[in-house]
Amino acid sequence: LRREPELVAGDVRAGLVSEAGARDAYGVIAPGGVCEPAATERAREAIRAARLREGRLLLDLAAQAEPPAAERRRVSDTIAAAGGWLRCTVCGQALGADDADLLRTGLVRELPLSALGARFARCRTDYVLREHACPRCGTAFAADVEAATDGALEGARLRGGSA
Repeated sequence: LRREPELVAGDVRAGLVSEAGARDAYGVIAPGGVCEPAATERAREAIRAARLREGRLLLDLAAQAEPPAAERRRVSDTIAAAGGWLRCTVCGQALGADDADLLRTGLVRELPLSALGARFARCRTDYVLREHACPRCGTAFAADVEAATDGALEGARLRGGSA
């Protein structure tokens, strides 16, 4: 949802993504490859709201103190480490200790693979898309396809202490 809408609209014009794919994956409304900014913002807000409403919190973040002000070390475009904590780079929400498994932090939401679009409608129903997001702003930071009966895959962990 952070990709520039005009770039996604260009992908629609070039045939790299369908209008439905632009809407579902990027929250961009671009009929005929022309971005509609107001509709795009509404679509993106609806996706974030669904993540927050449907997600399950993996850690008790209320019990975690806000990390001290410190120089942040970027882990990815949506995760930074600072003062011993992982934080959302969009809103600053503490997600967990900086040595935590990334896939055991934030919110997790399970979706059928058909949520990826029409091309996935006939995929096996015993597999799910597990989407991991910030519990404050709904920014996604990981997604995996996994067997529905299995627990989440083990994610990456930082080593070497805090920033």
